[in-house]
Amino acid sequence: MPISLLFDYLCRNSERLNTNDVEILQGSKNGRFISLKSKIERFQKIMRKDKTSVIILSDNNQISEPFMTLFNNFEELRNASVHYSPLKSKIWLKPHDWVDKAKEFSELVIEASLIIWKSCHETEKGPDYLGRLEYDRLYKIALEKEELLNGIK
Repeated sequence: MPISLLFDYLCRNSERLNTNDVEILQGSKNGRFISLKSKIERFQKIMRKDKTSVIILSDNNQISEPFMTLFNNFEELRNASVHYSPLKSKIWLKPHDWVDKAKEFSELVIEASLIIWKSCHETEKGPDYLGRLEYDRLYKIALEKEELLNGIK
């Protein structure tokens, strides 16, 4: 999710937000960090004009793609990598398997970010300043930058 989405909203609306909303937009509640699922739901309720959460992640019967795959597959892999234990998800993978997972993950993150952006802004288009979160466009730009950096070496 584009973090700039939250800080932009916070900066533009700081005078009319209560301290609770400000704290949530900064990622915490009562001084404790809130989970990503909770953040996504809460941010919508603060930012949308109708104060509703269109993307529901706290109810397994309502969670949809790409969020289901992100949270079921990649959250477990992330947690196993950061908090390693032999009892957790397998993190010892061949390099090409990591590359495949990274590509799949990046596609899902961009797709989810676009859905979140559209929900919070109540629009059908993505952010212009982020290439409208069009994966192929962003991937092409990344490859061009990589090529440029390789040329500098």
